[in-house]
Amino acid sequence: MEAPVLLSWLRSGIQSIVSMWALVGLLLARAAAAAASPTAGHELAAYGQRFEVNVVKGSDLVEVVVVRLPATGRSWEFISSGRVVFSTAPRDYDGDGSEELLGVDGPGGSCCPNQDFILAIDPHRLEPRWVAFPESGFETQDLQVEWDAGRAHFVRKDEDGCWIFGWHAGAIGTLQHFPPLSSLAEITGRAERWYDGPPETRQLEFDLDRDGRPERIDCDINARSGHLQDCALPVSAASPSELVSECSRLGVLSSLSHGLHELVCGARETLSFDGQRWRAAAPSSTAPQSAWACP
Repeated sequence: MEAPVLLSWLRSGIQSIVSMWALVGLLLARAAAAAASPTAGHELAAYGQRFEVNVVKGSDLVEVVVVRLPATGRSWEFISSGRVVFSTAPRDYDGDGSEELLGVDGPGGSCCPNQDFILAIDPHRLEPRWVAFPESGFETQDLQVEWDAGRAHFVRKDEDGCWIFGWHAGAIGTLQHFPPLSSLAEITGRAERWYDGPPETRQLEFDLDRDGRPERIDCDINARSGHLQDCALPVSAASPSELVSECSRLGVLSSLSHGLHELVCGARETLSFDGQRWRAAAPSSTAPQSAWACP
């Protein structure tokens, strides 16, 4: 066999082998995607139709919400920013007879804040919509659902206070906002997160019992979150101090409880002295008057 013919034959054989392995790889990838089991599944009843909602693995860092309408075979995909968790089963949050899904999307851990959202169906186009709640900060607690006359209100607490959101006609709106409690004096944590320098502390001095001599509260700073932690709260001269968990700020309120000024941890969490220890409780003089829970 002449050299040019042999070379052409070898080249053709190599190309065939490469093509075959590429086809095998493609088939394996499709099989793996088809075999991937959903991490969550729901059936959403809306406007006379039933939609299938599943969360499937995307890349290593994100998940994909797949919505399918079996009646027509149409499907839609929403790529998350991390991991998606639906908080509850489908519910009719606005009382219009159709269901929505309440979920949270985020990377997990303490690097970044999560994003609450509602997955709803557009009544005109019969297509799913991903409607996000207003952005929040790192202090955000889990969204709480309160019901009033068959309609849901969503309560969120973060470093900017307490928020009450409503859901109506496919939109999320702010119904009420209670700002952080005002303090007579306060200390705050560090704004930056993931600190790797030497240990830091904060001190707050204030005359809590109004005897003319200021008490001192010492707090450490959490290197990971930047929050105040292990704050030593005065009980009495003869008793050891007690500790309170992490706070973005610790302030002194004008209200009193058993002779001591009440304290505020974060935006609105109040610490009251009951004569023996400090407890988390809403101060009677500063608690907002609301139809929903927002202390």
